[in-house]
Amino acid sequence: MRFRRGTGSRKACRRPSLLVSADSVRHTLSTTSAAFTGGMTMPEGDGPEHDAPDPPEHDAPDPRPGRPAGDDGRSAGKVQILAQRIEGTALKVRNDGEAGTRGEDGQLGRPGPDGQQGQQRSWDPIHGCGPGSNGTGGGNGQAGENGRRGGRGGRGGTVILRSGSPLSPGGVCRVEVSTQGGTPGEGGSHGAGGAAGHGGQGAPGTTLCGGTDPGPSGSPGPAGSDGPRGQPGSCGSSNPPLGSCEITDRSQCPGS
Repeated sequence: MRFRRGTGSRKACRRPSLLVSADSVRHTLSTTSAAFTGGMTMPEGDGPEHDAPDPPEHDAPDPRPGRPAGDDGRSAGKVQILAQRIEGTALKVRNDGEAGTRGEDGQLGRPGPDGQQGQQRSWDPIHGCGPGSNGTGGGNGQAGENGRRGGRGGRGGTVILRSGSPLSPGGVCRVEVSTQGGTPGEGGSHGAGGAAGHGGQGAPGTTLCGGTDPGPSGSPGPAGSDGPRGQPGSCGSSNPPLGSCEITDRSQCPGS
C-alpha cells in the first residue's frame, strides 16, 4: 500500500488532518482490511510515496501517557481519501474523538479533634470531694469532598471520500467509517467522611475522691457525593454520507 503525503496542518488541542492520496502511477488504492485514522503519522521518505506502517492499523489519537484526572478528550481532525479506485476488502477509517479521563476522587474529610481531659476532683475537710469535671466531647468529623466531574469526550472528526469507483457496490461496503464522539470520563469517587474525635479522658481519682468520667466521642463526618460523569463527544460526519457503511453509533451522540 502506498500513499502520497498530505498537507494537513496540526492545530493545538486537535489531532492532525490526514490526506491519503492514491498512487500517482497506479491511480489505485488497494486495501487489505487496513485501518487509517486522523491520528496516523506518515513515515518520512525521500519521495512523495510512502508505505503504510506494518501492521496498518492505528488508534486515534496516539495514546497520551500521564493524562490528568478529568482531562477532556481531544477532538478528531479531518481525514481525506482521494483515489481514482478503491479495491480489495473494506478500508476501515476510524476518526473518533478521544475519550475523557476519569474525574479526580474526593479527599477524605478531616477527623474531628479529640476532647480535653477532665479536671480532677478537689477535697477539703469541710465540703469533702469537689465535683471536678468530666472529659469534654470529641469533635465531629468533617464531610468528605465530592468527586470531580469526568472529562468530556472529544468530537468525532470528518472523513472526506473522493473516488471514481463506487463506495458500496451492490450494498457491499468498500469503505467503513467511524466518526464516533469520544466516551466521557466517569466521575470521581466520593471522599469518606472524617473520623469522629475521641472524647476527652476523665480525671484520675485520688485516695480520697474518685475520678471523673470521659467525654463522649463526636460523630463521623458524612461522605461526599460521587462526581458526575462527563459529557460524550458529539459525532463527526462522512462526506458523502455512507448510510449503513458508516458504523458510528449515533445513539451515543448528543442531540441525535
